[in-house]
Amino acid sequence: TIEAKGNITQAAAGASGTVLVNITGGSNQSITASGTNLPTGTWTVNKTSGTVTLASNLTLGTSQALNITAGTLDQGASYNLTAGAVTVGASGTLQNTGTGDLTLGGSVSNSGTVILNGGGGACGTDDILIRSSVAGTQRSWTGAGTFTIRDVDVKDQAGTAAITAYSSTNTGNNGANWTFDAACPVPTRIWDGGGVDTNWDTCANWSGDLCPASTEVAIFDGTSVKNATINVNVSVEGI
Repeated sequence: TIEAKGNITQAAAGASGTVLVNITGGSNQSITASGTNLPTGTWTVNKTSGTVTLASNLTLGTSQALNITAGTLDQGASYNLTAGAVTVGASGTLQNTGTGDLTLGGSVSNSGTVILNGGGGACGTDDILIRSSVAGTQRSWTGAGTFTIRDVDVKDQAGTAAITAYSSTNTGNNGANWTFDAACPVPTRIWDGGGVDTNWDTCANWSGDLCPASTEVAIFDGTSVKNATINVNVSVEGI
């Protein structure tokens, strides 16, 4: 087992083997994979805090599991993610607000949060392609977690989780659990008070452990009765 508590940088020469890769650092980390050979065991993000951000494409094997047990895996500005079965735990978040694609060799099971918003911000072009590694073979999406899907192009996806893809393209062979809606709703972020303090910029205080973006509405709906302290300059779509 390799336990990574800092940034992961793989040179062009590559590193192979069947070892497990656990990413557990307590602060932000990045993954840069320049080579073509990566350890072929299960990759797991299990962080008490911080985000793992791709700084290059991450191409795991199409039968290679990716677990996001706790913490956030962010695809970065434009990087592609390929993996086998993807499991997002109750404290985990898979996020892509850039233009990178998602290619699946297995199913997606979500008990936490999946955010796929092509290009981020307001609705625009469908920048994120969601694809199966085998054309015509559907990949199953399951789980009672939160799916926030917008500005994506979807093909060969199915499952039992009820997913609405807003301002997105149905390219075909998708299951009935996928609904495509041309509307462009304003995304929200709910104050859940899960952080250690009352500060606005403590992202654990917000749903999905993500601070509100400038394009989101910050919601105070009684989920938490903890006060919120605006300790930084704030720019949001509304409150």
